[in-house]
Parts: sequence; C-alpha cells; structure tokens
Amino acid sequence: MTLTLILVEDPITPEILRTTQGTAVRIGLKCSYDDIFSLCRDQLSEDELVELYRLWGDDYFPRNFVTIGKEIHVTARV
Repeated sequence: MTLTLILVEDPITPEILRTTQGTAVRIGLKCSYDDIFSLCRDQLSEDELVELYRLWGDDYFPRNFVTIGKEIHVTARV
C-alpha cells in the first residue's frame, strides 16, 4: 500500500481517502500539524503516521511531486 499526501490551495478540512491503491491524506496549504495529526492519529498506523510526517515536513526525505489539476500529489520516492 502506498501513502499519498495531496496538497490543495483551498482552505479545506483535512480528509483521509482510502482506495485499493493505498491511502491518501488530502490537506489544504494552510492546514497545521495539529489539524493533520488530530485527523490521522486514530485512523493511520504508526508507520503511516511517520511516512506522512516525512512527506509533509522532512526536507531530506526523497519524494516525488506530481501536479494533477490544482492538486500536488506527494509520494515517497522508491
């Protein structure tokens, strides 16, 4: 399963999307760490939380960025 962080410009409430391809966490650019953590802490595994944090905030974590419409999809580089 893959984890994708989806960034949108609009000020949205963070949400978790689950598909057969994996899990995506969709956030607005103004979402805080507290907003994201309070949504995800009970719904994602510890490993997924670590990866989400690294996708969102670790400048040295290798990532892929793909723009789809007005969204930026961020995944771990394999």
